[in-house]
Amino acid sequence: MEEVSEITLPAFALDCRDWWVTKPGEAGLPEHVGGAPIVAVLSTALVLDGVMRSASGVLSLGLLDDGDCLVVGGPTSAPAARGDTGISRLLDVDSRLVSFLIPSPIGRLGLLAEFRVDDGAGPDLIGRVEALMASFRWAD
Repeated sequence: MEEVSEITLPAFALDCRDWWVTKPGEAGLPEHVGGAPIVAVLSTALVLDGVMRSASGVLSLGLLDDGDCLVVGGPTSAPAARGDTGISRLLDVDSRLVSFLIPSPIGRLGLLAEFRVDDGAGPDLIGRVEALMASFRWAD
C-alpha cells in the first residue's frame, strides 16, 4: 500500500476569515492519525442565544479507492454524495460530525475535512462550516 506521507498535496485555497487555522502540534494533535497526515486544524465560534457555540475541524489526507471512499485516514466504506462543486459530503450517523471528502485533481489523493460542532449549534454554525467548504478550490 502507498504511504500517504510520501505524496505531495497540490495547493488549495479556503476562505478562512471566520476561522482560526493552526498546525496539528499547536492544537495538541499528532502530525499523523491512523497513518494519514494532518494538514491543518480549524476552529470557529459564534454566540447563539447568549451561549458560545463552537466548531472545530481537522483537514487530513487519504488515499481513495475506486468508489471515492478513503482507504487510509478515514472511513473505508462511507458512501459519498458528490455535490455540484466536486466536494462530497459524507453521510454521517453522528449529527455533531460534518465531513467532506474532496478528491484531488491528481491521482488517488483525497482531502478529508471533519468538523465537530457543539450540541445545539443550529444552522448558523453549520452554515459557517458549509460556507468554508464551499470556498474550497484546488490551485490551478
